[in-house]
Amino acid sequence: MNISSTYFNEKPKSNEIAQIKFNEMTVSNEMLSSFISNGYCYCPTERKLDKVSASDYICIDIDDSTIEMNEYVSTLTDKPTIYYTTPSNGNVEKSQKKYGDDEHIYRFRLLYALDTPTTNATEYEQAYRYITTTNNMSFVDFRPANQYYNGSKGCELHNTHRVYSLPYEYKDVDVEESKQRNKGKSPHKKSRAGTETGRCIKDMLDKIVLQKFLDCSRYEDFLSWYYGEFGESSLLRETPYLPDENDERWLIPGKYYVIQKKKIVWDKENKTYIYGKWEDKEDRHTKIYRTGIILRRLNPEASVNDLLREIVSILLTYYSLKNSDGTLKFTKDYILQTLESVMKADLDVKMKEVKHQSFKANETYCKKNGVSKRTVVNRILSEQNTERKEEKYNDIDCFYDPKVRWENGKKITQEQWLGILKENGIEITLRSFQRYLEVRGYSKPRKRTKSQKNDITKHNIIHNTIILGNVVFSDTDDAFNETCISSNRKFLEVVEKIHHNDEFITKRRA
Repeated sequence: MNISSTYFNEKPKSNEIAQIKFNEMTVSNEMLSSFISNGYCYCPTERKLDKVSASDYICIDIDDSTIEMNEYVSTLTDKPTIYYTTPSNGNVEKSQKKYGDDEHIYRFRLLYALDTPTTNATEYEQAYRYITTTNNMSFVDFRPANQYYNGSKGCELHNTHRVYSLPYEYKDVDVEESKQRNKGKSPHKKSRAGTETGRCIKDMLDKIVLQKFLDCSRYEDFLSWYYGEFGESSLLRETPYLPDENDERWLIPGKYYVIQKKKIVWDKENKTYIYGKWEDKEDRHTKIYRTGIILRRLNPEASVNDLLREIVSILLTYYSLKNSDGTLKFTKDYILQTLESVMKADLDVKMKEVKHQSFKANETYCKKNGVSKRTVVNRILSEQNTERKEEKYNDIDCFYDPKVRWENGKKITQEQWLGILKENGIEITLRSFQRYLEVRGYSKPRKRTKSQKNDITKHNIIHNTIILGNVVFSDTDDAFNETCISSNRKFLEVVEKIHHNDEFITKRRA
C-alpha cells in the first residue's frame, strides 16, 4: 500500500493535494486501519496509471447513500475487511444541492484485502466490478487503481480482519467500456532514470516536454502545464519515516536522505522549521546538483521528465534564481546541463559524497519512555561505536597471537604489531591497540600509580588555593608542605599578571 508521508486533520484542500507524497509500505490490516483513522492518505498501487502493478486491496467508494454505513454493510454477503466513514459523511448541504433532499448524506469506504492480488489496472477494475456486482452494491463510485483515497481522522472505523481469495471467473468481467472511457489519458512515454552516458539531455527528454520548457516565459507556467497534463508529482524528496523492525528507538536507520533546505527559524507553535531560499555565494550549484542525485536515488523509477519538473519546482521553492548583480543564475540551459550531469552520474560514487543524517530518533518512543531525542541519539551512537570497535577487534583477532615470536625468538613489540596490522589493512593507534589487549585479556588494565594520584591531589589543592586565596585548609600536616604552598603562590602571581594584561581583558569582555 502507498501511504502519504503526512496526515491531515480534515479533507485536504486543492493546494495541499499537489504536495502529497506517497511511500510504498508493507502494512497489516491493523496498521492500515491506524493510518486511515489518523488522517493519512493511501493508494492501493502505483500512482502512475501505466505503472500499476500488484494490489492487495480493492477500495470501493460509497457516495450519497441513503443507508447508514453499518446498516449498509449488514446487507452485504461478503463483509469488507475495513470500512470507515469519510470526512464528508453526513453532509446535508451536498445532498440538498445534488438531490434536493436530506437523505443522500452517507459517505463511507469499503476495503477488501486479497490473498490473490490483482496484477494490473484491468484486473483491478475487474475485481472491483466483480465484488460490487456479486454483493449487489449501490451508490458505488468507481476509481481507477492508481487513484488515491483520503484518510479520515477520528472517523468511525471497523476492521473485520477478513482476507478474500478471488475466484478465477472475476477476470471474465467485461471492462472494455471503461477502457474506452480512459483511453488517451495515460501519461507520455518515459525514459527510465539511469546512467545515460551516451546521450545528451535533449535526447533523454520527451520532445513535447522539452519544447514546453524551452518556450515558457516563466518556470511557473511550465509547472502549471506539466501538472495539468500529468497530475501532481509523486516523487519522494526525503526518505520516509519508517520505524526499524528490530529497534523502536529510531527511524530509517542508516539511510536517511533529505534534500538540503535553508533553515531560518524554528516555529515553536507549529513545531516545524521555517525555510528560506539559498542565495548567491551559498554554493547553490553544488546543492541543486546533489539534490538531483538524491532525487534519483529515492526515485529509481522516475522519468527524466519528472526529474526536470521536480528540480524546477525545488528551485522556485528553495532557491533565489538570480545572482547578486541581478542576472539570472538558473537559466534554462543551466538547468538542462545540471539535469544531464545528474542523469550521467554514477550513483554509487556520488551518493558517498552526499552528507546525510544516518537516522532520526523516534518521537513516539521518546514520549512513551520520557527521554529526550538527544539522549536516545547519544545512546544509539554509543552502541554503534561499541559495535564498530568490536568489528575492528574481530579483525585484529585474525592476526594477533601473543605467543608468536620473531625467528630469533625475540618478542614482537606493540609498535611492531601495529606495522603488521597496517600491512594487512588494519590501521589502529597504539592506545587503541593497548585497549584491545586489555579487553581481550592479553594484558591487565592500566591502573593509576601512586605518583599519578598525588599529582591529581596536588592539582585539586592548587585549584582550591586559587579560589580561596592564600588561606589553606587541611586536616593533615602532610597535605601541604612549604614547597607546595610556595608553588601555589607563584602560580597565583602568574595568573594575576595574566588577568591584568590588556589583551586578556579585551578578549574576556568580548
